[in-house]
Amino acid sequence: QHDEDEDIVLEDDPLFADPEGFYKPPPKDTFQEYKRKSDPSQILRVKLVGGHALWAHCLWNAGIALSDYFEDPKNITFDGKSVLELGAGAALPSLVTLVNGAS
Repeated sequence: QHDEDEDIVLEDDPLFADPEGFYKPPPKDTFQEYKRKSDPSQILRVKLVGGHALWAHCLWNAGIALSDYFEDPKNITFDGKSVLELGAGAALPSLVTLVNGAS
């Protein structure tokens, strides 16, 4: 008998369980390095997820180009500014703005 105030939980029901080995193990995380243009002795090491359509699995060329642009103080300065990056992927532009004075 089911009480109307009680939720039915089906996630533990073996009827809905995936067969063992159904999902492949996720690829291992990787790292990519970005050499700063303003100080080539500094390298930002960015962690990338192994592989996923929605997550940061590669360092996009647009992120690298934007980061290169942000590195030149003639283009823009970030001292005392707050930065919010949306759709960041690996978040390289955000990391570059952070090391250039943004919060």
